[in-house]
Amino acid sequence: MIEQLYPQTGHPCAPELIERALCYARRRAAAFDLDACVVCHGDPHPDNVLAVRAPRPGAESGHVLVDPDGFLCDPAYDLGVAVRGWQREVLAADDPLGLVRGWCARLSAATGIDEQAVWEWGFVERVSSGLYMIRHGAPGEGRDYLAAAARLNAYR
Repeated sequence: MIEQLYPQTGHPCAPELIERALCYARRRAAAFDLDACVVCHGDPHPDNVLAVRAPRPGAESGHVLVDPDGFLCDPAYDLGVAVRGWQREVLAADDPLGLVRGWCARLSAATGIDEQAVWEWGFVERVSSGLYMIRHGAPGEGRDYLAAAARLNAYR
């Protein structure tokens, strides 16, 4: 999708950003292990988290994820999607890499999922989402995703 959308959207970011996202995507594909896959939500961003009236089985935290786009994938995928957003925070941060790497570390510590895999999925999703938004009618928001990805890419 990244390879298709990049030219379709008029090359809205540096090619190095696309190359980094594709490198991470290839790494995630090479690490694919069907036996380790889980059913992922597919789009676990904050707008898809709703409070329940009272904690219950399946919603012990008092919240549920809604509007799934479920599919089998690496358990790190949904965690990467969860850190792909937050463009304002990333763009305003003095240390954007430390900020997002910190989120990945906390998610890794809480779940036992590989921190680097969370980071890579988050980066791929930030770039692909930015391109997708530009292509599908939200160019300002899409460019914010790409600007945040560029800040993160600058630090390697």
